[in-house]
Amino acid sequence: MDIVREDLEGVSVLKPVGDLTNHSAPKFRKEQQGVLEAGFSNVVLNLSEIGLLSSIGIREIMSLYKDCAGQGGKLVLCELGDQVYDILETTGLMTVFTVCESQDEAVASF
Repeated sequence: MDIVREDLEGVSVLKPVGDLTNHSAPKFRKEQQGVLEAGFSNVVLNLSEIGLLSSIGIREIMSLYKDCAGQGGKLVLCELGDQVYDILETTGLMTVFTVCESQDEAVASF
């Protein structure tokens, strides 16, 4: 997995490319810790390039959600593919997260 990061004024955008599974979770966690350590508590997670999302991947997204909230910020998801949407809907997590259609809309939500 690769992770594209773009830091904007007050918001960091993360765009993982590939599968978010137990194999890639440590890299994702390292990147999210870097974002938080850089002082960003508002994060957009663009999921348009996610292939497989495992239960470990869901755990990592929940961890980022909690970390952002713990620092007074929030996590906004955007550009969900059909598979990711179905997983989050089935698990009931669509009611937990703020979800936007586009990255621009997600950034503007802050």
